[in-house]
Amino acid sequence: MCKLHMIGDNIEMYITSFENLMRQAECKWESISMVYQFHNGLPTDFQQSIVEWWIPNTFDDWQLATQEEV
Repeated sequence: MCKLHMIGDNIEMYITSFENLMRQAECKWESISMVYQFHNGLPTDFQQSIVEWWIPNTFDDWQLATQEEV
């Protein structure tokens, strides 16, 4: 999953791909490492824009924040 990155502003594709990889790897949804990997796959300017108004702590929070940002 380290190599998965959001391309353009297609957040739905990124979320779907990330979730599929998590299922295949049998990862825990709320593990800190998965939240970190999801965050790291976002463009830097996108990450910064989100944390200006909210600091998501969970995988679900990051998904919601990215969908709101787009």
